[in-house]
Amino acid sequence: MYVTRRGKTLANRQGFNSYRHATLLPKNVLHPVILQKVYPAFLRGEYDTAIFQAFREAEVAVREAGGYSQNDVGVPLMRAAFNVPQGH
Repeated sequence: MYVTRRGKTLANRQGFNSYRHATLLPKNVLHPVILQKVYPAFLRGEYDTAIFQAFREAEVAVREAGGYSQNDVGVPLMRAAFNVPQGH
């Protein structure tokens, strides 16, 4: 028997906590863009950065899908896009 590389990372408290936090947000439930651009920050424990990046990526996707301009941002963009009678 031998200890795998992943097993060795779990040998100390910091490694175990990192692994435990990573399992809180399973990769298979994330959109590929979020997985690629945001997940690394989440794994590093940079939660505020990860949240900001995820919201930014969602905003970009909504802007592109709805054909909005680069000047359309934040709450006004989301209200326009998800306005049932007039949204895109």
